[in-house]
Amino acid sequence: MTRRTFLIPSIPDLVFVGLACLQVAAASMILLNRDGDLPRHIAVGKVMLANHALVQEDFFSHTAYGQPFLAYEWLSQLIFAAVHEWAGLDGVAVLTAVVIAFAYALVAGFMIRRGAAMDLVLVAIAAAALLGMTHWAARPHAFSFAASAILVRLLEPGKPVRLLWFVPLFALWTNLHPGFLFGLGILGVMMAGDLIEAVVGPVADRPGCWQAARYHGVALALGSAATLVNPYGIGLHLHSLGHLGNAEMMTATVEFRSPDFHSSIGLVFLGILLVVLAAVGARKSRLSAQTLLIFLATLALSLRSWRYISLFGLVALPMLAIALKDDWERWVPRVLRGPGRALADGDRLARRGGVGLAFVVVLAGLAVSSGEGHPRQYIADAFNADVFPVEAVKFARANRVSGRLYNDYKWGGYLTLAWPEQRVFIDGLADFYGNRIFNDYRHVAGLKPGWRDVLDRWNVDLVLMPADSGVAAELNRDSLWHELYRDDIAALIQRKR
Repeated sequence: MTRRTFLIPSIPDLVFVGLACLQVAAASMILLNRDGDLPRHIAVGKVMLANHALVQEDFFSHTAYGQPFLAYEWLSQLIFAAVHEWAGLDGVAVLTAVVIAFAYALVAGFMIRRGAAMDLVLVAIAAAALLGMTHWAARPHAFSFAASAILVRLLEPGKPVRLLWFVPLFALWTNLHPGFLFGLGILGVMMAGDLIEAVVGPVADRPGCWQAARYHGVALALGSAATLVNPYGIGLHLHSLGHLGNAEMMTATVEFRSPDFHSSIGLVFLGILLVVLAAVGARKSRLSAQTLLIFLATLALSLRSWRYISLFGLVALPMLAIALKDDWERWVPRVLRGPGRALADGDRLARRGGVGLAFVVVLAGLAVSSGEGHPRQYIADAFNADVFPVEAVKFARANRVSGRLYNDYKWGGYLTLAWPEQRVFIDGLADFYGNRIFNDYRHVAGLKPGWRDVLDRWNVDLVLMPADSGVAAELNRDSLWHELYRDDIAALIQRKR
Protein backbone atom coordinates (compact mmCIF):
# COMPACT_ATOMS: atom_id res chain seq x y z
CA MET A 1 0.00 0.00 0.00
CA THR A 2 1.37 3.41 -1.00
CA ARG A 3 2.08 5.70 1.90
CA ARG A 4 0.26 9.05 1.82
CA THR A 5 2.30 12.22 2.17
CA PHE A 6 1.73 15.88 2.98
CA LEU A 7 4.17 16.82 0.22
CA ILE A 8 1.52 16.23 -2.44
CA PRO A 9 -1.53 18.51 -2.26
CA SER A 10 -4.89 16.77 -2.31
CA ILE A 11 -7.73 17.95 -4.55
CA PRO A 12 -9.67 19.40 -1.56
CA ASP A 13 -6.48 21.24 -0.56
CA LEU A 14 -6.15 22.67 -4.06
CA VAL A 15 -9.81 23.72 -4.04
CA PHE A 16 -9.29 25.40 -0.67
CA VAL A 17 -6.11 27.23 -1.67
CA GLY A 18 -7.47 28.30 -5.05
CA LEU A 19 -10.75 29.72 -3.75
CA ALA A 20 -9.10 31.34 -0.72
CA CYS A 21 -6.53 33.02 -3.01
CA LEU A 22 -9.31 34.28 -5.29
CA GLN A 23 -11.20 35.84 -2.41
CA VAL A 24 -8.18 37.40 -0.73
CA ALA A 25 -6.93 38.86 -4.01
CA ALA A 26 -10.33 40.47 -4.63
CA ALA A 27 -11.13 41.13 -0.96
CA SER A 28 -11.91 44.80 -1.46
CA MET A 29 -14.44 44.01 -4.17
CA ILE A 30 -16.12 40.80 -2.98
CA LEU A 31 -15.59 40.51 0.77
CA LEU A 32 -15.35 43.89 2.48
CA ASN A 33 -17.34 46.43 0.49
CA ARG A 34 -20.52 44.78 -0.79
CA ASP A 35 -22.69 46.67 1.74
CA GLY A 36 -22.58 48.28 5.16
CA ASP A 37 -23.43 45.16 7.14
CA LEU A 38 -19.84 44.17 7.98
CA PRO A 39 -18.96 47.43 9.79
CA ARG A 40 -22.31 47.23 11.64
CA HIS A 41 -21.46 43.71 12.83
CA ILE A 42 -17.98 44.81 13.89
CA ALA A 43 -19.42 47.79 15.78
CA VAL A 44 -21.90 45.61 17.68
CA GLY A 45 -19.17 43.08 18.45
CA LYS A 46 -16.85 45.80 19.77
CA VAL A 47 -19.54 46.95 22.19
CA MET A 48 -20.00 43.41 23.46
CA LEU A 49 -16.25 42.95 23.85
CA ALA A 50 -15.99 46.21 25.78
CA ASN A 51 -18.95 45.50 28.07
CA HIS A 52 -18.53 41.72 28.35
CA ALA A 53 -22.25 41.39 27.71
CA LEU A 54 -24.73 41.06 24.87
CA VAL A 55 -26.20 44.20 23.38
CA GLN A 56 -29.73 44.35 24.79
CA GLU A 57 -30.99 47.62 23.30
CA ASP A 58 -30.24 49.89 20.39
CA PHE A 59 -28.00 52.88 20.79
CA PHE A 60 -26.76 53.19 17.20
CA SER A 61 -29.82 55.03 15.85
CA HIS A 62 -32.02 57.92 16.95
CA THR A 63 -35.12 56.40 15.33
CA ALA A 64 -35.11 53.24 17.47
CA TYR A 65 -32.88 54.37 20.32
CA GLY A 66 -33.43 52.36 23.50
CA GLN A 67 -35.62 49.76 21.80
CA PRO A 68 -34.98 46.11 22.74
CA PHE A 69 -32.35 44.60 20.45
CA LEU A 70 -31.94 40.88 19.80
CA ALA A 71 -28.34 40.14 18.84
CA TYR A 72 -29.20 36.95 16.97
CA GLU A 73 -25.75 36.77 15.30
CA TRP A 74 -23.85 37.64 18.47
CA LEU A 75 -21.14 34.96 18.12
CA SER A 76 -20.28 35.98 14.56
CA GLN A 77 -20.16 39.62 15.65
CA LEU A 78 -17.81 38.80 18.50
CA ILE A 79 -15.54 36.85 16.16
CA PHE A 80 -15.45 39.64 13.56
CA ALA A 81 -14.79 42.28 16.22
CA ALA A 82 -12.03 40.25 17.89
CA VAL A 83 -10.29 39.56 14.58
CA HIS A 84 -10.66 43.23 13.62
CA GLU A 85 -9.02 44.28 16.89
CA TRP A 86 -6.17 41.82 16.35
CA ALA A 87 -5.49 42.03 12.63
CA GLY A 88 -7.69 44.76 11.15
CA LEU A 89 -9.95 44.48 8.13
CA ASP A 90 -7.42 42.35 6.28
CA GLY A 91 -7.68 39.82 9.11
CA VAL A 92 -11.46 39.81 8.72
CA ALA A 93 -11.02 39.24 4.98
CA VAL A 94 -8.68 36.30 5.59
CA LEU A 95 -11.04 34.75 8.13
CA THR A 96 -13.97 34.98 5.72
CA ALA A 97 -11.98 33.61 2.79
CA VAL A 98 -10.80 30.66 4.88
CA VAL A 99 -14.30 29.83 6.15
CA ILE A 100 -15.90 29.99 2.68
CA ALA A 101 -13.07 28.13 0.92
CA PHE A 102 -13.19 25.44 3.62
CA ALA A 103 -16.85 24.81 2.76
CA TYR A 104 -16.09 24.06 -0.90
CA ALA A 105 -13.06 21.94 -0.01
CA LEU A 106 -15.17 19.90 2.40
CA VAL A 107 -17.82 19.29 -0.25
CA ALA A 108 -15.13 18.28 -2.76
CA GLY A 109 -13.81 15.72 -0.29
CA PHE A 110 -17.33 14.42 0.24
CA MET A 111 -17.89 13.84 -3.48
CA ILE A 112 -14.51 12.09 -3.82
CA ARG A 113 -15.34 9.85 -0.87
CA ARG A 114 -18.63 8.91 -2.52
CA GLY A 115 -16.84 7.77 -5.67
CA ALA A 116 -17.43 10.68 -8.05
CA ALA A 117 -14.86 11.01 -10.84
CA MET A 118 -12.31 13.74 -10.23
CA ASP A 119 -13.31 15.70 -13.34
CA LEU A 120 -16.95 15.57 -12.25
CA VAL A 121 -15.93 16.80 -8.80
CA LEU A 122 -14.09 19.78 -10.25
CA VAL A 123 -16.95 20.64 -12.61
CA ALA A 124 -19.44 20.53 -9.71
CA ILE A 125 -17.19 22.66 -7.49
CA ALA A 126 -16.66 25.19 -10.29
CA ALA A 127 -20.41 25.44 -10.83
CA ALA A 128 -21.05 25.77 -7.10
CA ALA A 129 -18.41 28.52 -6.81
CA LEU A 130 -19.90 30.43 -9.75
CA LEU A 131 -23.30 30.33 -8.08
CA GLY A 132 -21.91 31.28 -4.69
CA MET A 133 -19.42 34.03 -5.40
CA THR A 134 -22.02 36.79 -5.65
CA HIS A 135 -22.82 36.05 -2.02
CA TRP A 136 -19.23 35.77 -0.81
CA ALA A 137 -18.96 38.54 1.77
CA ALA A 138 -17.54 39.13 5.22
CA ARG A 139 -20.85 38.68 6.98
CA PRO A 140 -22.24 36.07 9.38
CA HIS A 141 -23.77 34.07 6.53
CA ALA A 142 -20.21 32.97 5.63
CA PHE A 143 -20.44 30.62 8.60
CA SER A 144 -23.59 29.11 7.10
CA PHE A 145 -21.50 28.12 4.07
CA ALA A 146 -19.21 26.07 6.30
CA ALA A 147 -22.03 24.70 8.46
CA SER A 148 -23.99 23.60 5.37
CA ALA A 149 -20.94 21.80 4.00
CA ILE A 150 -20.42 19.99 7.32
CA LEU A 151 -24.10 19.06 7.30
CA VAL A 152 -23.75 17.55 3.82
CA ARG A 153 -20.93 15.36 5.13
CA LEU A 154 -23.05 14.25 8.09
CA LEU A 155 -26.14 13.41 6.02
CA GLU A 156 -24.71 10.02 5.13
CA PRO A 157 -25.99 7.57 7.81
CA GLY A 158 -23.31 5.99 9.93
CA LYS A 159 -22.70 4.64 13.40
CA PRO A 160 -24.94 6.00 16.20
CA VAL A 161 -22.01 7.98 17.65
CA ARG A 162 -22.00 9.99 14.41
CA LEU A 163 -25.31 11.51 15.48
CA LEU A 164 -23.63 13.30 18.37
CA TRP A 165 -21.92 15.65 15.89
CA PHE A 166 -25.27 17.28 15.13
CA VAL A 167 -25.41 18.74 18.64
CA PRO A 168 -22.30 20.98 18.51
CA LEU A 169 -22.94 21.75 14.83
CA PHE A 170 -26.40 23.19 15.42
CA ALA A 171 -25.54 24.75 18.78
CA LEU A 172 -22.76 26.76 17.13
CA TRP A 173 -24.67 27.43 13.92
CA THR A 174 -27.63 28.86 15.82
CA ASN A 175 -25.48 31.46 17.53
CA LEU A 176 -23.57 32.33 14.37
CA HIS A 177 -26.34 32.84 11.80
CA PRO A 178 -30.08 32.17 11.31
CA GLY A 179 -29.16 29.79 8.48
CA PHE A 180 -29.55 27.00 11.04
CA LEU A 181 -33.22 26.95 9.99
CA PHE A 182 -32.08 25.95 6.50
CA GLY A 183 -30.06 23.12 8.06
CA LEU A 184 -33.05 21.81 9.99
CA GLY A 185 -35.10 21.98 6.80
CA ILE A 186 -32.51 19.89 4.94
CA LEU A 187 -32.69 17.22 7.64
CA GLY A 188 -36.48 17.21 7.44
CA VAL A 189 -36.39 16.87 3.65
CA MET A 190 -33.90 14.01 3.87
CA MET A 191 -36.10 12.16 6.35
CA ALA A 192 -39.12 12.65 4.08
CA GLY A 193 -37.13 11.23 1.16
CA ASP A 194 -36.08 8.23 3.25
CA LEU A 195 -39.69 7.51 4.14
CA ILE A 196 -40.80 7.75 0.51
CA GLU A 197 -38.09 5.32 -0.58
CA ALA A 198 -38.95 2.99 2.32
CA VAL A 199 -42.55 2.79 1.09
CA VAL A 200 -42.29 2.88 -2.73
CA GLY A 201 -38.62 2.17 -3.45
CA PRO A 202 -37.06 -1.15 -4.47
CA VAL A 203 -37.95 -3.87 -1.96
CA ALA A 204 -34.30 -4.79 -1.37
CA ASP A 205 -33.48 -1.18 -0.40
CA ARG A 206 -36.40 -0.61 1.97
CA PRO A 207 -34.77 -1.84 5.21
CA GLY A 208 -31.83 0.52 4.63
CA CYS A 209 -34.22 3.39 3.92
CA TRP A 210 -36.09 2.79 7.19
CA GLN A 211 -32.73 2.85 8.97
CA ALA A 212 -31.76 6.08 7.19
CA ALA A 213 -35.11 7.64 8.16
CA ARG A 214 -34.43 6.83 11.81
CA TYR A 215 -30.93 8.32 11.50
CA HIS A 216 -32.16 11.56 9.97
CA GLY A 217 -35.12 11.71 12.37
CA VAL A 218 -32.83 11.44 15.40
CA ALA A 219 -30.46 13.96 13.80
CA LEU A 220 -33.37 16.37 13.33
CA ALA A 221 -34.45 15.92 16.95
CA LEU A 222 -30.92 16.42 18.29
CA GLY A 223 -30.28 19.38 16.01
CA SER A 224 -33.58 21.01 16.95
CA ALA A 225 -32.84 20.60 20.66
CA ALA A 226 -29.33 22.01 20.18
CA THR A 227 -30.72 25.16 18.55
CA LEU A 228 -32.31 26.06 21.89
CA VAL A 229 -28.79 26.56 23.31
CA ASN A 230 -28.74 30.29 22.68
CA PRO A 231 -29.30 33.39 24.84
CA TYR A 232 -32.89 33.81 23.63
CA GLY A 233 -34.22 30.25 23.55
CA ILE A 234 -37.20 29.73 21.27
CA GLY A 235 -37.47 33.52 20.92
CA LEU A 236 -34.59 33.39 18.41
CA HIS A 237 -36.54 31.00 16.19
CA LEU A 238 -39.68 33.11 16.38
CA HIS A 239 -37.73 36.26 15.53
CA SER A 240 -36.03 34.67 12.52
CA LEU A 241 -39.25 33.14 11.20
CA GLY A 242 -41.08 36.43 11.76
CA HIS A 243 -38.51 38.27 9.67
CA LEU A 244 -38.76 35.70 6.86
CA GLY A 245 -42.54 35.99 7.01
CA ASN A 246 -42.53 39.78 6.59
CA ALA A 247 -43.52 39.94 2.90
CA GLU A 248 -43.18 43.74 2.70
CA MET A 249 -39.64 43.70 4.06
CA MET A 250 -38.63 40.71 1.95
CA THR A 251 -39.86 42.38 -1.23
CA ALA A 252 -37.95 45.59 -0.48
CA THR A 253 -34.66 43.84 0.44
CA VAL A 254 -32.56 43.01 -2.62
CA GLU A 255 -31.04 39.73 -1.42
CA PHE A 256 -34.48 38.29 -0.63
CA ARG A 257 -35.90 39.00 -4.08
CA SER A 258 -36.23 36.37 -6.80
CA PRO A 259 -33.24 36.14 -9.17
CA ASP A 260 -33.24 38.36 -12.22
CA PHE A 261 -32.59 36.09 -15.19
CA HIS A 262 -31.47 39.08 -17.23
CA SER A 263 -28.54 39.67 -14.85
CA SER A 264 -25.18 37.86 -15.05
CA ILE A 265 -25.74 35.68 -11.98
CA GLY A 266 -29.28 34.97 -13.12
CA LEU A 267 -28.03 33.80 -16.51
CA VAL A 268 -25.34 31.63 -14.88
CA PHE A 269 -27.93 30.09 -12.58
CA LEU A 270 -30.29 29.48 -15.49
CA GLY A 271 -27.54 27.88 -17.58
CA ILE A 272 -26.44 25.54 -14.78
CA LEU A 273 -30.04 24.67 -14.00
CA LEU A 274 -30.76 23.77 -17.64
CA VAL A 275 -27.65 21.55 -17.79
CA VAL A 276 -28.70 19.80 -14.57
CA LEU A 277 -32.23 19.22 -15.84
CA ALA A 278 -30.89 17.85 -19.13
CA ALA A 279 -28.53 15.51 -17.27
CA VAL A 280 -31.28 14.26 -14.98
CA GLY A 281 -33.57 13.70 -17.96
CA ALA A 282 -30.90 11.79 -19.92
CA ARG A 283 -29.91 9.35 -17.17
CA LYS A 284 -31.11 5.74 -17.40
CA SER A 285 -32.51 5.45 -13.88
CA ARG A 286 -34.53 7.73 -11.63
CA LEU A 287 -33.13 9.97 -8.92
CA SER A 288 -33.63 8.79 -5.37
CA ALA A 289 -36.40 10.55 -3.48
CA GLN A 290 -33.83 12.07 -1.11
CA THR A 291 -31.78 13.67 -3.90
CA LEU A 292 -34.87 14.77 -5.81
CA LEU A 293 -36.45 16.43 -2.77
CA ILE A 294 -33.19 18.21 -1.84
CA PHE A 295 -32.93 19.45 -5.42
CA LEU A 296 -36.54 20.65 -5.52
CA ALA A 297 -36.47 22.23 -2.04
CA THR A 298 -33.24 24.20 -2.59
CA LEU A 299 -34.34 25.15 -6.11
CA ALA A 300 -37.66 26.47 -4.78
CA LEU A 301 -35.80 28.58 -2.19
CA SER A 302 -33.41 29.87 -4.85
CA LEU A 303 -36.23 30.86 -7.20
CA ARG A 304 -37.91 32.71 -4.36
CA SER A 305 -34.78 34.43 -3.02
CA TRP A 306 -31.43 34.76 -4.77
CA ARG A 307 -29.52 34.53 -1.48
CA TYR A 308 -30.22 30.77 -1.47
CA ILE A 309 -28.58 30.18 -4.84
CA SER A 310 -25.20 29.80 -3.12
CA LEU A 311 -26.59 27.10 -0.82
CA PHE A 312 -28.19 25.37 -3.82
CA GLY A 313 -24.67 25.11 -5.22
CA LEU A 314 -23.18 23.82 -1.97
CA VAL A 315 -25.87 21.29 -1.10
CA ALA A 316 -27.88 20.23 -4.15
CA LEU A 317 -25.15 20.18 -6.82
CA PRO A 318 -22.85 17.78 -4.89
CA MET A 319 -25.73 15.38 -4.23
CA LEU A 320 -26.76 15.53 -7.89
CA ALA A 321 -23.15 14.94 -8.96
CA ILE A 322 -22.97 11.81 -6.83
CA ALA A 323 -26.27 10.59 -8.26
CA LEU A 324 -24.97 11.16 -11.81
CA LYS A 325 -21.50 9.68 -11.30
CA ASP A 326 -22.18 6.47 -13.28
CA ASP A 327 -23.82 8.42 -16.10
CA TRP A 328 -20.84 10.76 -16.20
CA GLU A 329 -18.57 7.80 -16.91
CA ARG A 330 -20.84 6.91 -19.83
CA TRP A 331 -21.25 10.43 -21.22
CA VAL A 332 -17.70 11.80 -21.13
CA PRO A 333 -15.35 10.43 -23.84
CA ARG A 334 -12.36 8.50 -22.51
CA VAL A 335 -9.96 10.86 -24.25
CA LEU A 336 -11.21 13.68 -22.05
CA ARG A 337 -10.91 11.64 -18.86
CA GLY A 338 -7.11 11.53 -18.77
CA PRO A 339 -6.50 14.69 -16.71
CA GLY A 340 -9.18 13.62 -14.23
CA ARG A 341 -7.57 10.21 -13.77
CA ALA A 342 -4.15 11.83 -13.29
CA LEU A 343 -5.57 14.11 -10.61
CA ALA A 344 -7.25 11.14 -8.95
CA ASP A 345 -3.93 9.26 -8.86
CA GLY A 346 -2.26 12.24 -7.22
CA ASP A 347 -5.10 12.63 -4.71
CA ARG A 348 -4.69 9.01 -3.62
CA LEU A 349 -1.08 9.76 -2.69
CA ALA A 350 -1.90 12.96 -0.80
CA ARG A 351 -2.58 13.36 2.90
CA ARG A 352 -5.33 15.96 3.19
CA GLY A 353 -5.13 19.11 5.24
CA GLY A 354 -1.40 19.78 5.39
CA VAL A 355 -1.16 22.14 2.43
CA GLY A 356 -4.36 23.92 3.41
CA LEU A 357 -3.20 24.43 7.00
CA ALA A 358 0.17 25.78 5.84
CA PHE A 359 -1.63 28.20 3.54
CA VAL A 360 -3.81 29.45 6.42
CA VAL A 361 -0.65 30.20 8.40
CA VAL A 362 0.75 32.16 5.44
CA LEU A 363 -2.48 34.17 5.06
CA ALA A 364 -2.57 34.92 8.78
CA GLY A 365 1.02 36.11 8.62
CA LEU A 366 0.21 38.41 5.70
CA ALA A 367 -2.77 39.82 7.57
CA VAL A 368 -0.87 40.73 10.72
CA SER A 369 2.16 42.05 8.80
CA SER A 370 0.24 44.60 6.74
CA GLY A 371 -2.18 47.43 7.39
CA GLU A 372 -1.82 50.44 9.67
CA GLY A 373 1.67 50.87 11.06
CA HIS A 374 3.24 48.53 8.51
CA PRO A 375 5.07 49.64 5.37
CA ARG A 376 3.45 47.10 3.03
CA GLN A 377 -0.13 46.16 2.33
CA TYR A 378 -0.72 42.64 1.03
CA ILE A 379 -4.48 42.41 1.57
CA ALA A 380 -7.20 45.07 1.38
CA ASP A 381 -7.41 46.66 4.82
CA ALA A 382 -9.79 49.61 4.43
CA PHE A 383 -13.34 50.32 3.40
CA ASN A 384 -13.49 51.56 -0.18
CA ALA A 385 -13.90 55.33 -0.49
CA ASP A 386 -15.69 54.76 -3.81
CA VAL A 387 -18.39 52.76 -2.01
CA PHE A 388 -18.72 54.46 1.38
CA PRO A 389 -18.67 58.17 2.38
CA VAL A 390 -15.18 57.91 3.83
CA GLU A 391 -14.07 61.48 3.15
CA ALA A 392 -17.43 62.97 4.13
CA VAL A 393 -17.22 61.24 7.51
CA LYS A 394 -13.66 62.46 8.00
CA PHE A 395 -14.83 66.02 7.29
CA ALA A 396 -17.81 65.74 9.65
CA ARG A 397 -15.73 64.38 12.52
CA ALA A 398 -12.94 66.90 12.03
CA ASN A 399 -15.46 69.75 12.11
CA ARG A 400 -17.57 68.25 14.92
CA VAL A 401 -20.69 68.15 12.77
CA SER A 402 -23.67 66.62 14.57
CA GLY A 403 -27.44 66.43 14.37
CA ARG A 404 -30.38 64.12 13.85
CA LEU A 405 -29.21 62.33 10.74
CA TYR A 406 -31.01 60.96 7.72
CA ASN A 407 -28.60 58.65 5.86
CA ASP A 408 -28.43 56.31 2.92
CA TYR A 409 -29.56 52.79 3.88
CA LYS A 410 -26.47 50.97 2.65
CA TRP A 411 -24.20 53.44 4.46
CA GLY A 412 -25.83 53.10 7.87
CA GLY A 413 -23.69 50.18 9.00
CA TYR A 414 -20.51 51.94 7.93
CA LEU A 415 -21.48 55.04 9.91
CA THR A 416 -21.99 53.07 13.13
CA LEU A 417 -18.33 52.04 13.00
CA ALA A 418 -16.65 55.02 11.32
CA TRP A 419 -18.70 57.77 13.05
CA PRO A 420 -19.58 56.21 16.41
CA GLU A 421 -20.59 59.51 18.09
CA GLN A 422 -23.33 60.04 15.50
CA ARG A 423 -26.61 58.12 15.65
CA VAL A 424 -27.97 56.96 12.31
CA PHE A 425 -31.49 57.02 10.89
CA ILE A 426 -31.30 53.41 9.67
CA ASP A 427 -28.77 50.72 8.81
CA GLY A 428 -28.81 47.28 7.20
CA LEU A 429 -30.75 45.57 10.01
CA ALA A 430 -34.12 46.28 8.42
CA ASP A 431 -35.80 43.55 10.48
CA PHE A 432 -34.90 45.42 13.67
CA TYR A 433 -36.19 48.81 12.52
CA GLY A 434 -39.49 47.40 11.34
CA ASN A 435 -41.81 48.43 8.54
CA ARG A 436 -42.58 51.93 9.88
CA ILE A 437 -39.00 53.23 9.98
CA PHE A 438 -38.01 51.32 6.87
CA ASN A 439 -40.95 52.73 4.94
CA ASP A 440 -40.20 56.24 6.23
CA TYR A 441 -36.68 55.86 4.88
CA ARG A 442 -37.99 54.70 1.50
CA HIS A 443 -40.57 57.50 1.45
CA VAL A 444 -37.83 60.12 1.66
CA ALA A 445 -35.34 58.31 -0.59
CA GLY A 446 -38.02 57.96 -3.26
CA LEU A 447 -39.09 61.61 -2.92
CA LYS A 448 -42.67 60.50 -2.49
CA PRO A 449 -45.32 63.14 -1.71
CA GLY A 450 -44.85 64.37 1.86
CA TRP A 451 -41.21 63.30 2.11
CA ARG A 452 -40.23 66.61 3.76
CA ASP A 453 -42.89 65.98 6.39
CA VAL A 454 -41.13 62.71 7.26
CA LEU A 455 -37.88 64.59 7.85
CA ASP A 456 -39.74 67.12 10.01
CA ARG A 457 -41.50 64.41 12.01
CA TRP A 458 -38.16 62.82 12.88
CA ASN A 459 -36.60 66.27 13.53
CA VAL A 460 -33.90 65.54 10.96
CA ASP A 461 -31.45 68.41 10.59
CA LEU A 462 -28.54 66.59 8.93
CA VAL A 463 -28.58 64.53 5.73
CA LEU A 464 -25.85 62.31 4.30
CA MET A 465 -26.79 60.85 0.93
CA PRO A 466 -25.12 59.94 -2.37
CA ALA A 467 -24.01 63.05 -4.23
CA ASP A 468 -26.17 62.18 -7.24
CA SER A 469 -29.30 61.32 -5.22
CA GLY A 470 -32.59 63.11 -5.70
CA VAL A 471 -32.72 63.96 -1.99
CA ALA A 472 -29.40 65.81 -2.15
CA ALA A 473 -30.47 67.68 -5.28
CA GLU A 474 -33.81 68.76 -3.78
CA LEU A 475 -32.33 69.91 -0.47
CA ASN A 476 -29.65 71.92 -2.26
CA ARG A 477 -32.43 73.88 -3.95
CA ASP A 478 -34.14 74.49 -0.61
CA SER A 479 -33.27 77.78 1.10
CA LEU A 480 -33.77 76.15 4.50
CA TRP A 481 -30.80 73.82 3.95
CA HIS A 482 -27.15 74.38 3.07
CA GLU A 483 -24.47 72.00 1.89
CA LEU A 484 -21.52 71.42 4.22
CA TYR A 485 -19.52 68.97 2.12
CA ARG A 486 -19.63 67.32 -1.30
CA ASP A 487 -17.43 64.96 -3.28
CA ASP A 488 -18.10 62.46 -6.05
CA ILE A 489 -19.60 59.98 -3.56
CA ALA A 490 -21.50 61.86 -0.86
CA ALA A 491 -23.21 65.13 -0.01
CA LEU A 492 -23.53 66.29 3.60
CA ILE A 493 -26.34 68.81 4.01
CA GLN A 494 -27.48 70.60 7.17
CA ARG A 495 -30.70 72.41 8.00
CA LYS A 496 -30.10 76.11 8.62
CA ARG A 497 -30.50 77.16 12.23
